[in-house]
Amino acid sequence: MDDLLKRPGKRIREIRIQRGFASQEAFADYCKMHRTYVGILEAGRRDLHLKTIVRIADALGVTLSELFAGVDRGESFEADLAPVGSADLQRVRQELEAMEQSLRHIKELALVKDRSASGGAQNNAAAKRRAPRRS
Repeated sequence: MDDLLKRPGKRIREIRIQRGFASQEAFADYCKMHRTYVGILEAGRRDLHLKTIVRIADALGVTLSELFAGVDRGESFEADLAPVGSADLQRVRQELEAMEQSLRHIKELALVKDRSASGGAQNNAAAKRRAPRRS
């Protein structure tokens, strides 16, 4: 059971160092946790709570599945991560392109809606002009 607690702690330490957090104190400050608590987690002396796991994964910039991938087998973290705060330009470009496509689609939908609304209003006005008046 002790090994089960130590493996995630070891993984957190590995990723923390890869992400450029040389000290537990710097990482703890970034996570808004106490330094000794981060040390206890990394040493595997305490259970990880779900909220804590989510907070740590978010601070490390990894998904929960990335955080725990291979932990059950004692494997090291193999992804080549950039330090937190440095932008992966390819990923940023992909996200911007997706946002631009979404915006174009929204504009097209708005134009179609405007055209159908204005066309409907014109048709209603024309229908009123043609309709016989009631006395």
